[in-house]
Amino acid sequence: MASSAASSSAASSSAAASAEQPRSRNFLLCPICKKTHWSLPVHLRRSCMRTSSEADILAVVESAKRAVSNLLRTGRVWEYSLLSRIMQSPDTIGRMIEELESRGNAVVGIPTEAPTAAVPAVPDVP
Repeated sequence: MASSAASSSAASSSAAASAEQPRSRNFLLCPICKKTHWSLPVHLRRSCMRTSSEADILAVVESAKRAVSNLLRTGRVWEYSLLSRIMQSPDTIGRMIEELESRGNAVVGIPTEAPTAAVPAVPDVP
């Protein structure tokens, strides 16, 4: 009897835990600081948009929800031919960044100057 009581209390505690955090909840990307947050509205109110109106904050949250939905729907599948064209372009990194951002991904830490190609040192021939 004691084991059935323990298992029922464990089941009720796991049900309470699942009621606290819905399974379908996604981390949302803050468009200002480019970091994901469990509760974007709270983050915006406390940090990135603390001086903005509630309506502005809610508009940003709704936009982030649409963006994450679109990313989950379309951002995980890549055509091989597209990847091949990106790799053959003269500015591979720039082209890849452009494609990632067009699909709703955030790319951070991009250097302000384009990296120079490494040129092998060739000794001078006398």
